[in-house]
Amino acid sequence: MEMRPTWAHAISIWWSYFWRLIGAIVICIVVSFLIVGVLGKLGLGSAVLKLAYGVTFVGTGIFASIIPVKMILGRNFRSYRIALVPPDKWRG
Repeated sequence: MEMRPTWAHAISIWWSYFWRLIGAIVICIVVSFLIVGVLGKLGLGSAVLKLAYGVTFVGTGIFASIIPVKMILGRNFRSYRIALVPPDKWRG
């Protein structure tokens, strides 16, 4: 049985995504610093290190931003569950 989305549902889902995304961003920052640290030990210049940090952060960030979405798909909330339903099974 389908429910009508409410603002309470939207906020609950957003909050679930948001705190997981913050965790993913922290991991991106740590990974980027570690990679730049290793490159810095190799003696690369500051311009190269800044570029490496940006590329690493964006690259890991794109991947890491998908992880929270995957984590909340199919998750049970208090009174509902997020589900993916094939079009032929959905009655709208």
